[in-house]
Amino acid sequence: MKSVINPTDATVRAVSTCGTHICLIAVGGPRLISDLVFADACAKGCLPADPSVDNPATDIDERRVAQLVTVMNEVLDEGNESLLTMEGCPKASVLKRLFGEHNSSERQAAWHQVELTRDR
Repeated sequence: MKSVINPTDATVRAVSTCGTHICLIAVGGPRLISDLVFADACAKGCLPADPSVDNPATDIDERRVAQLVTVMNEVLDEGNESLLTMEGCPKASVLKRLFGEHNSSERQAAWHQVELTRDR
């Protein structure tokens, strides 16, 4: 069993690869689902509720994204606007200095998680 969050604006209908298991995942979460429908749920927009679990719908390492989320939150907690882009995300150069090498896919996935969980 795995836990997922549905950040989309509609209920997700996840189906196992063999087609014998179906699960409806309402908006929000977290929701515990069978491993059999996990990959399809992620492919349709759901995210693993546990950031240490790799999302099979992406080619990025979710553990690195979780670490990047932590660094982003630390930068935001500082409150120094010169470290942020116009959208409010920490600048890539700042993240490179604090976190190390990363790619834009990891940065975008981390920022998406920060936006979902952080009170503005």
